[in-house]
Amino acid sequence: MPSHAPPLSPAPPVAMVVFGASGDLTRRKILPALAGLADQGVLDAGFTLIGVARTAWSDEEFRDAVDAATPGAGPRWRAMVRRFAYVAGSHVDPDTLDRLGIELDRRNIWELPEAAAAVRAVARGNETVPTVVIGPVAMVNPSPDEVVDAMRTHLPSALPEH
Repeated sequence: MPSHAPPLSPAPPVAMVVFGASGDLTRRKILPALAGLADQGVLDAGFTLIGVARTAWSDEEFRDAVDAATPGAGPRWRAMVRRFAYVAGSHVDPDTLDRLGIELDRRNIWELPEAAAAVRAVARGNETVPTVVIGPVAMVNPSPDEVVDAMRTHLPSALPEH
């Protein structure tokens, strides 16, 4: 049956960070999907990918793994892959996040009563869901679009310039 999905709009140039970049899900699903989007012209030519995983790879070894996972990809994707970078580390390791240039203000709600109270106030008394605060906006389990919208309004300097 033919697909009747609407055409995809071109995305702005972004740098995407994939945690678990050496894993099966990335190899079988994420990379082929991104290659398809690139070859359809949906990904901007400035798109780049930063892979993060515990596997001790160099940038070139990561690029080789990306190539191996996307054997049928076209020239647009192949050109993008040459810019991809890799950081060996864990998403829970503050040193990894520092190397990526990601600033986080993490608060342990089980150690900081004021943080627990703030989360409960936003999450209707719940302390077990992700809570993100950007400026005056607090969100429980927000979508990426909600986070970006809040950043555009309250922290535009943290977003890449277009």
